[in-house]
Amino acid sequence: MIRNKNIDRICIFIFVIALILTVLFINGAHLGIEAPANTSPYQDKLFDDSYVHTLDIIIEEDNWSNLLENASDKEYVSCNLVIDGESYKNVTIRAKGNTSLSSVSAMGSERYSLKIEFDHYDKNKSYYGLDKLSLNNTYQDASYLKDYFAYHMMNEMDVAAPLSSFVKITVNREDFGFYLAVEGVEEALIRRNYGADMGKLYKPDNMQFGQGGGRSRSDDSASLIYTDDSINSYNTIWDGSVFDITETDQLRLMESLRKLNSGEELDTVVDINSVLKYFAVHNFVVNLDSYTGTMLHNYYLYEQNGQLSMIPWDYNLAFGTFGGMGMGQESGAGAMVNFPIDTPVSGVTLEDRPMLGKLLEVPEYMELYHEYLDEFISEYFENGRFEQEYERVAGLISEYVKSDATAFFSYEEFEKGVTALKEFCLLRAESVRGQLDGNIPSTSEGQSAAGAVLINADHLSLSDMGSMGGGGGRGFNFNRNSISQAEGGAVEQGFMPNREANNNMSGPPTGGFPEGPDRGQGGGDIMEPPVMQDGAQNGESDNREESPGNRGNENFPPEEGFPRGGLNNRGSDGVGNMEVDSTDDWKTIGLLLGSLFILILGAVFVLRYRRI
Repeated sequence: MIRNKNIDRICIFIFVIALILTVLFINGAHLGIEAPANTSPYQDKLFDDSYVHTLDIIIEEDNWSNLLENASDKEYVSCNLVIDGESYKNVTIRAKGNTSLSSVSAMGSERYSLKIEFDHYDKNKSYYGLDKLSLNNTYQDASYLKDYFAYHMMNEMDVAAPLSSFVKITVNREDFGFYLAVEGVEEALIRRNYGADMGKLYKPDNMQFGQGGGRSRSDDSASLIYTDDSINSYNTIWDGSVFDITETDQLRLMESLRKLNSGEELDTVVDINSVLKYFAVHNFVVNLDSYTGTMLHNYYLYEQNGQLSMIPWDYNLAFGTFGGMGMGQESGAGAMVNFPIDTPVSGVTLEDRPMLGKLLEVPEYMELYHEYLDEFISEYFENGRFEQEYERVAGLISEYVKSDATAFFSYEEFEKGVTALKEFCLLRAESVRGQLDGNIPSTSEGQSAAGAVLINADHLSLSDMGSMGGGGGRGFNFNRNSISQAEGGAVEQGFMPNREANNNMSGPPTGGFPEGPDRGQGGGDIMEPPVMQDGAQNGESDNREESPGNRGNENFPPEEGFPRGGLNNRGSDGVGNMEVDSTDDWKTIGLLLGSLFILILGAVFVLRYRRI
């Protein structure tokens, strides 16, 4: 037997240390200890952009009719979803948008952009960790590609930007439209980009929208100009808060704005790298329906511990197609292609936009901004990556656009839009390179001087991409009778759509686009029935985008959301229930440490009482 008078003390010491470590790791998230970075499973599911996804909205006729007939109310109604064959029960859906929503309604179309909340009734429900999803109707975008490539470019530069992919939407298995699925800028996106220790998120919008149209807000805080120390002077920001905020949060943001506007401690109150990367891409795509124009909307402001950054949103009028102040029309193609990178604002001055203007006043940050532009042009355009990705995606969606049941544009208009967008991007890259090298003036004053050398874009028609005029005369109504037809058992027990069969696609893409990748890999026939998540009928989301506090219709009968013959329900522990929770990470680590502690303690006692 081991002869050591201190062995008992050693055992007690090891026991206490192991116990403390176990408790700390189990409760680490609550004690302020940062957990390991979370993964976001939905990134490799719905936002795998290598193929076109399917999304079937299973909804009662009354709920769907209410959504379409009262779209401007933006009230949520209950429905169920089948996404790529996986089923989700008790989610909510509503129409989204402001001017686009009213314009779609005015043209007699029902092809609204939509917003889905997976966690409306139960905050623990999600789609592989995704809480909110937007379905963009490609209004004002004949190419179907403006939003997609704006977000793709942002993500290529490591900007905290939404993920996106293309999706064919059906309603009770009847074709509805070909849309762009976009990750909601809410809790899941913040976790994916910033980790579990989340800050505060705002969506400032200087335009108020109602039945009478849009008008400017009473304060100018969406410009991020610091005016005074009154909380009420920044109501446009507070009204756009996505998460709950306190007075302490408001005062902290106001102090950051004060320092930003005075040029103090810029590296403390601004995430310099993130913001300059954001503006490098944002200014490349020339989106004047935004912070750099007069509208003062279409961006998110993120604040964490007093440091500010920006998150991109809504680029359907980017690439010079915003028609405000006579710009973005055919005669302005050259102006948009050569839009100056050092004074990239329209209708305002850099002093009016301190988030950009104050940074560019600092020579070090102006140089860094140019470095990011150079990196973007050289690594995305000049090495051929853009053209390769562009041809892939255009080829991928071509046949889906051709058969789009409610398209705003004809297929011929789509082809012209695709050609125009590609040409704009290539010419824009050439101009930005010239501005960086000093061969083309990089300010509006320099470009307006006599004899300025600019890229010629006279042959380019920006309106071919789709502009503020809207659609090309299409955008047909959805046949609501198909919903009652589905009541006869269209959705069968255990039905899981076959990716290929459900898309009704045949033959290679046409119209001059190369064929997209084979999406049959990993898809194929049905292997097992879908799993349906159960959603609790309590709790509510804290999202306030576009319609603060509006929760809509929350009366959802337990099983009446399905057409008869409904979907197989295997409970709430199925494949769809993939909520990412940092607390679970700590519990797992705690259990592992606890097991290790038991092994160590056992080994010590074995040595203590083992006979030699």
